[in-house]
Amino acid sequence: MTLKKQSIRQNMVIKANGKLIEKEELIKLSESWNESQENMFKKCLKQGVFRFTINKITFQITLTNKYNEKI
Repeated sequence: MTLKKQSIRQNMVIKANGKLIEKEELIKLSESWNESQENMFKKCLKQGVFRFTINKITFQITLTNKYNEKI
């Protein structure tokens, strides 16, 4: 399974191991995830968990408002 672009909203800035990651890169990474890892990632996005690890990659999520200011 893999993530879809719709899973990643416009107001989210996602970093992998401290580096900004684009949607396409994240989708490629998700191709190697199993179903439970993908579900966990989606759940973390929805719940607002801002730091978590999948396959030894630490993801950090920052939410912004419509003016690109951190929330």
